[in-house]
Amino acid sequence: MRMPVRLDVRYPDGTCHTVAVAPHGRTAVGRDPACDLVLNHARVSRYHAVIEQSPAGLLIRDTQSVNGVYLNGRRVERAALVAGDQVRLGDVELLVVDETAAEHSPPQPSTPQVTLLGEPKAPLPGPASSSGDQRPLTLSVLATLWLVILPLSLASGIALGLLASAEGAHPVAASAGLALLALVAGLLGFGILARTRWLRVTHIAFCAVLAPTCLFTPFALITGMYLLHARTRAHFGGAPGLRDKRPPNEAAFTTAILGSLAAAAFVALAFFSGTRATPRLPYRSSWASTAGVVVERLRAMHTAEESFRQVCNVGYADLDALRRPASVLPGLPPGASPFVSEELALLESRGYHFELSVSGPMGATSDCATLRRYRTFRYTATPISGKGRHFLLLSDGSIHWSDDRPAQAEDPLAEVH
Repeated sequence: MRMPVRLDVRYPDGTCHTVAVAPHGRTAVGRDPACDLVLNHARVSRYHAVIEQSPAGLLIRDTQSVNGVYLNGRRVERAALVAGDQVRLGDVELLVVDETAAEHSPPQPSTPQVTLLGEPKAPLPGPASSSGDQRPLTLSVLATLWLVILPLSLASGIALGLLASAEGAHPVAASAGLALLALVAGLLGFGILARTRWLRVTHIAFCAVLAPTCLFTPFALITGMYLLHARTRAHFGGAPGLRDKRPPNEAAFTTAILGSLAAAAFVALAFFSGTRATPRLPYRSSWASTAGVVVERLRAMHTAEESFRQVCNVGYADLDALRRPASVLPGLPPGASPFVSEELALLESRGYHFELSVSGPMGATSDCATLRRYRTFRYTATPISGKGRHFLLLSDGSIHWSDDRPAQAEDPLAEVH
C-alpha cells in the first residue's frame, strides 16, 4: 500500500511551498507551464524530471535536463525516493515528506496551502525571471562575440578566395585559417548558449592557444581566469555545491574582456596604418607583389624580342613566331627552342590580360630570310576587371603605366627597383 507523500519545495531566495504527490500516475516537473509541478527558476529545464509511482514505490527520473537531478548530493538518472530524501533540480530543492508522519508534526507557520498534483493549477511562486534565462553577463558577452566572429570570418574567407582567384594566386593557408576560425567561433558561441559541459574545457584550451600570440594574450588570460572560476564551472553542469561559492565579478570581467579586445584592435589598426603609410615606389620588382610580377613579365618579353631581333639585326616577331621560331626562320629545325616560355606565352595570368601587337611589316633580305618580322611592337598588360593599374611596353624597352585606363606612350615610366 502506497503511503501519501508530499514535497516541500524551497527556492534559493528562501521562498517555499508544499505540494502533495498523487498516489498514482506520473508527475512532470519543470519550468514549462504545461508541467504538473511548475518550478519557476532559470536553472530548471523546461521538462526537467518525472516523478512516478511504481510497485517498488516513488521514483524520480531525469529527462535529459541540462543541470541534472541530484539526490542527497549525488547526481542520478533514475532513483527511488523515500521520506527524508533531498532532491535538487537546478537551484531548487525538494524535500520528500511522509504525509502520514507529517500529520502528527506541529504545523509550520511558513508552509502555505498544500496542492494536490494533477489538479488544475497555476504556476507556483518562485523567483521572477523576465527573460527565463539568467545566463551570467560575461558568458552572454562571450557568446555574442563568437557569434559575430562566425559570419565575419566566413565573409572574409569568401572575399579572400574571390580576390585570389582574380589575381591567379592560391592562398590556401589563409582561407583554411579563416574557415577554421569560423568553425571554432560557431562551436564556442553555440556551446555557451547551450551550456554544453565539455565546452568550458574546450574554451579554456582555445585560450591557452591564444595566450602566446601577444596581441590576444590579455584576452586569453582574462577569459581563462573567468572560465576556471568555480561558479562558472557550476553554470556548465558542475556540482551543486559550487553554486554556493562567491560569484565572480561579472561587470569587472566583462569590462576587462571587452577592454582587452579593444586594445588588440587598436594595436592591429596602428600597425597596419603604419605599414600603409610607408612611402612606396610606383612598382617593385618582387614576386610577392602582383604589380612586380607583371613588370617582370614585361621585361622578359622585351628580352625575348631583343633575342629574336639579334638574329637578323633588325625586326621584331609576333607571339606565334616567338613560340615557334622555326615557322619564320628558314633553316631552323622544327624542335628549335622558342624565345618565350609557356608561362610567358599565357594570355591571362594573376588577374591580367596580356597582348602582343606588331606593326611595320618588313620583307626578307639577302642577309636575313625571315618570313615575318616587324619594325615595332607593343606589349600591354590590362587588369581583367578593368580597374587597377595598366601597363604598356614599347620597342625601346620603356614601360609606361596608368590607373583605370589603357596606358599610353605619354604616361609616366614605371620605376622598377
